Amino acid sequence: MSTEVLIVIGGLNRGGAEMHLSQVLPELKKNGINVKVHLLNDYGELAEPLQAQGVPVIKPWILRKFSNIPLKFLKVLINSLKLFLYLLFRRPSITHFYL
Repeated sequence: MSTEVLIVIGGLNRGGAEMHLSQVLPELKKNGINVKVHLLNDYGELAEPLQAQGVPVIKPWILRKFSNIPLKFLKVLINSLKLFLYLLFRRPSITHFYL
């Protein structure tokens, strides 16, 4: 069984932490570490290049943006449920949360 490192972040839009991940994660992958990114909110412009370099990106179930507060809350609950189920069934060796 290989070590799986799960990175959890809101989205992969251009920002400091996101740029850092886009540089570091492909190098970890090249060095044999099974690394994946789990998004909670947005897909973002850095997701495609990261996937092209062999790092799987797990999208949230709901990507749509809502202005209605109850719908925003429901979106957070549903996307958090997806993360919970992933952690429950996949049991990654390391889970690292950003931001």
